[in-house]
Amino acid sequence: MSIVPVAKLKNDPQTLLYHFPSMHPVRYQKLIQEYTYWKHVETAEKVARLSGRLLVPRDCIHWQRKGKYAEQRVIIHKKAFFVLLETEMTPTELKKYREGLF
Repeated sequence: MSIVPVAKLKNDPQTLLYHFPSMHPVRYQKLIQEYTYWKHVETAEKVARLSGRLLVPRDCIHWQRKGKYAEQRVIIHKKAFFVLLETEMTPTELKKYREGLF
């Protein structure tokens, strides 16, 4: 299971300027920013999987427990994720993670 939406990494926007030279720079920058964000999240998730852990978005973790796991925090583009074992998560946090309610 991955927290990265498949549609976000489907099309790489880096070649768009070549095919559409009149594309507005702000539009292009936003497309690139979103693509690189999800690519970085995918990479962090792969690294977490290699160590047998899950990359959990900050919104899935209870606010009081975030301080406890501050050393396991990964920040990607100003958004925090936690690298946790499945056994370290409460049932509610695990449910949020699996359902994608973040």
